[in-house]
Amino acid sequence: MQRHLICLVLALLSAVFCCQPKEQPPLIKTVPTAPAALPHDLYAHDWAGTEWWYYTGHLKDDAGKSYGFEVTFFRFRPDPEMMKTRLGKSMVGYMAHLAVTEEDAARYRNDILGGVEGRLAGAAADRYHVFVGDWSVEGDEKSQRLRAKNREIGVDLTVEPDKGYVFHGAGGVVPKGAGLANYYISNPRMKASGKLFLDGREIPVSGMVWFDREFGYMGSTPVKGWDWFSLQLDDRTEYMIYRVRRDQNGFVPESKACRIDAEGREECIPANECSFDIISRWKSEKTKGVYPATWRVACEKIGLDSLIIPAVPEQEFAEGLPYWEGSCKVIGRPANGVGFVELVGYAEVGPHGKGKGKK
Repeated sequence: MQRHLICLVLALLSAVFCCQPKEQPPLIKTVPTAPAALPHDLYAHDWAGTEWWYYTGHLKDDAGKSYGFEVTFFRFRPDPEMMKTRLGKSMVGYMAHLAVTEEDAARYRNDILGGVEGRLAGAAADRYHVFVGDWSVEGDEKSQRLRAKNREIGVDLTVEPDKGYVFHGAGGVVPKGAGLANYYISNPRMKASGKLFLDGREIPVSGMVWFDREFGYMGSTPVKGWDWFSLQLDDRTEYMIYRVRRDQNGFVPESKACRIDAEGREECIPANECSFDIISRWKSEKTKGVYPATWRVACEKIGLDSLIIPAVPEQEFAEGLPYWEGSCKVIGRPANGVGFVELVGYAEVGPHGKGKGKK
């Protein structure tokens, strides 16, 4: 998934004349052959054009109230042949997204930070540490500290694996169509504990997190959009489903639906062997985009037939490249549970205004 690069390119352009870029190694555009490995592939890769570290989760406080959250860090390095600074060196840019859904109060807020590599943003190549402003993630494959906070919302969480990491595709290498492939690693079930920040209050919380890590060369042809589902079920199975649209002719055949069993074994089928029925839709007042809301997704070969219902209809990032990313309830077979859904390509790019959170 090529997430939200338009905003980042604009940030890079605005920084060209005020920041000193550094020499970068050539981008590697060939299909990867070496398998992914931990902890090294948690770290930044200077040869990668795009990479991200993605956390979504479901938290509860001591009173039993439920919350969803997202914290994601993006690192983007433009192709030197496509974009150079006046010094002839490629800039490296960063963006971070934060969102909190108060499910019982039906309230959603988000915020975005961005910056060019340097004192205000960066990612280490020799350890797991990524930061944009004072938002950061650091640690190793066994334990990670996740911190992101503005004046209204935030999290400070320790997350630890409750299952093993999953190396999607062939050793973590996943084809994405058009002769492209990138690395894709997940931990579909991590334990979380720490604090949630809401309007000046610190709320002790605990819960469950899904972690995604992707990196590589994503190509220069933008996709039209995608639908992505992560489902964490009460029987300790998980499902990860994605459908990528590169043109108006539908989804690329490399789109997948995968089941991860209680022992962490993954089984995948083509996503076109599943059925996707949209039960209801939601229209954004900010972007005028119309997004699928409630879904019925059935993948008989891997045992899934579930309703996926948003905890709150309005869970949209409206700035730049709009997308809907939200906490959901899952009802059906093989078990009930929770999930996150990401929907891109349902609203036009434009100056729709920033999310409700403020720095």
